Amino acid sequence: MRWSACKAKERERVFWSYEDLGVFFLLMALLTLTLRVLVRFGLLPQSELLQPGDSFQLAIVCLLTAGLLAVLKLRHRRPLLRSLGWVLPSRGQLFLSLLTGLLLAGGVLLYAYGKSQRGSGVPSVKAILTICLLGPVLEETLLRGCVLPLIATAVGYPLAILATAGLFAVFHGPTDIAHGAFFAICGIGYGCVRAASGTTTAPTLAHAVCNLILLCSMSY
Repeated sequence: MRWSACKAKERERVFWSYEDLGVFFLLMALLTLTLRVLVRFGLLPQSELLQPGDSFQLAIVCLLTAGLLAVLKLRHRRPLLRSLGWVLPSRGQLFLSLLTGLLLAGGVLLYAYGKSQRGSGVPSVKAILTICLLGPVLEETLLRGCVLPLIATAVGYPLAILATAGLFAVFHGPTDIAHGAFFAICGIGYGCVRAASGTTTAPTLAHAVCNLILLCSMSY
């Protein structure tokens, strides 16, 4: 499908706006403020903000996902999942997702080959659930499900893919240029899968596969 046809299709499907995204980011800011207040009054250990545990991360991801869906549902009262791209991909799209996840993870592992960076053993079930399932679901629903098609309706897919890749890198708070480049490249890969498949399910699968491979490689 040509970019112009994809752009027209997105216009028919997207019913949310930048205002909705602003409301969601305001909720994120309020959540951050609430957590800091809890720390201030000794109701939450400060270590949970500096080095959040698996349970804390899982809870935050679930809250943010529920918050995003609630904002869209309460403000528009329209069916969400299909509009956000959560539909079953075709076999070819599933293959593209798996291949993208493998290639992105493989590129990172090749870059890191020979470096002695290892995790602290077998990850917990909560860590696997957060990193390889719920985290990708939240990030792809927000960036490739909401933001990318919204931008694409105005400027087209190529710029929308680059813009969301930049946001993806910024959200992960990279510590150096290499980390930032990794997240940006992954964001471009997931965005291309989203554009090619027309679904959010496909890039989420690619994201999950990449995270799972990297998590396993750092744990052994």
